[in-house]
Amino acid sequence: MKKSLSAAFGIIMVMIVAVISAAAAQADNFGYTPGVDVLYVKVNGDEVSDNQTIRTNFERDQTMDITVKLRSNVNLENVEVSAFISGYKYNSGDDKISDVQVLQATDANVDYIVKLSMKVPAIVDKDDYKLRVSIADRYSSLAVFNYNLKIDSPADEVSIKDIILNPSEKVKAGRSLIADVRLKNVGSITEDDIKIKATVDGLDGVEATKYMDSLDADETKTSEDLLLRIPANAKPGIYTLNVDVDYNNDHSSASDSIEFEVLPGDVPASTPTTPTTPTAPTNPTNPTNPTTPTNPTTPAASDNVLINYDANSKVLTQGEGGAIYSVSIANQGTSAKSFVIDASGVDWATLRMSPGNLVVVNPGETKAVYIYASAKEDATVGTHDFSAVIKSGNSVVGTASYRSDIRLL
Repeated sequence: MKKSLSAAFGIIMVMIVAVISAAAAQADNFGYTPGVDVLYVKVNGDEVSDNQTIRTNFERDQTMDITVKLRSNVNLENVEVSAFISGYKYNSGDDKISDVQVLQATDANVDYIVKLSMKVPAIVDKDDYKLRVSIADRYSSLAVFNYNLKIDSPADEVSIKDIILNPSEKVKAGRSLIADVRLKNVGSITEDDIKIKATVDGLDGVEATKYMDSLDADETKTSEDLLLRIPANAKPGIYTLNVDVDYNNDHSSASDSIEFEVLPGDVPASTPTTPTTPTAPTNPTNPTNPTTPTNPTTPAASDNVLINYDANSKVLTQGEGGAIYSVSIANQGTSAKSFVIDASGVDWATLRMSPGNLVVVNPGETKAVYIYASAKEDATVGTHDFSAVIKSGNSVVGTASYRSDIRLL
C-alpha cells in the first residue's frame, strides 16, 4: 500500500514539474524554437564562441564584418539573421550599429552562410560592449548569441566633421569664397601641426592652406578661414571644393569635398591696368565719413607703400550671407613694416578680417587682407559706404573706400 502511495505521489510530482516547466517554457519562448544550429560565427575573419571575449582589436570608425554559418534542421521560411550592438546613445536610424539578412527559405540538413557588416561610429564611447547575433523566423523564440568585445580608438585618427562655406552655396566670379573646416580628433593622442589645404577642381591656382597647431584627443575644432579667390573669368557652373588634411607627421590623411556654384561676375573680366595716383583722401582719419569709391588708390611715393583695394559695389542681403572686400599692401621700402587695418564705426553690418587686422609685410612683399561684411537683419535697405584706414605705427598710409547695396531678405 505504501509503495502504491509513493508511486502515485511520484507521478503527481512529475506531472506538476512538467506543467510548471511547460508554463515556464511558454512564458520564455512565446513560440517554438527555430530548428537552426549555429555552426560558427566569425568576426573580421576570426572565429568566436558564445560569450567568449573577442581578441581582435576593434577601433572606432571601422567596419565589423560578421560571418554566420548555420544549419537548418527543418524546412523554414523567412529566417532573419541579425547582428547588433546596444548601448550606443545615437543608436537609431542610419546611425544604428546593426545589420540584418533574411533567408527566404531553408531546407533541412543544409548549411547556409550569412554575411553581415556594421560600421562602428567614430564617436562611439570607448568601452566594453556585447555583440549580439540573433536568429528567428516569424513565430519562433529569439535565439541570441552574445560575444564580448572592447571598442577602443586608434592612436592617430582625425576626421573631417564638416566643411562650412561662406557664401554657403553660390559665389560670383571675381569674388572670394571662405571655407572653414571642422575637425575632430577621434584618436587617442594629441595631434600637432595639422595641415589643412583647400583646392577647387577646374580652377588652377585657386587654393588655400592653413595649419592647426594642436588638436587634443576627442576634441573638435574649426580651422581658421581659408580664402579662395574665384577668378573673374571663371565659367559659371558647379565646382567641387576639395579639402585634404595631413597629420601624424604627414603619415596620415583625411579628405572630403563639397560642391558650390559660381555665378556670373558683376562686371566682365578685363586686363588689369597700372593704377594711377589720385589725390590723397580728403578725410583719411575718419572711417565713418568715407570718400566716394574710386579706382584703387596709391599713397604718396615717399611712403614706400602701395595700397590697392577692390572698389566695386557689393550686394548684401539683410541678415543673410555677405560679401568680401579686399585690400592689398605692398611694401616698397627696405625694412619690414607692420600695418593695422581699422574699419570701425560700421553699425549696419558685422565685419570680419582675414587673416586679421594686423599684418607684417616684408620689403618687396605684398599681402592681402580680406574684409567680410555681413548685413544685419535690421540694416536699412539702400546704399551704405564704409572705409578701412591703413596705419603703420601712428601714420595713416592709405584709406580703402567701399560701397554696399543692401537688399531685403
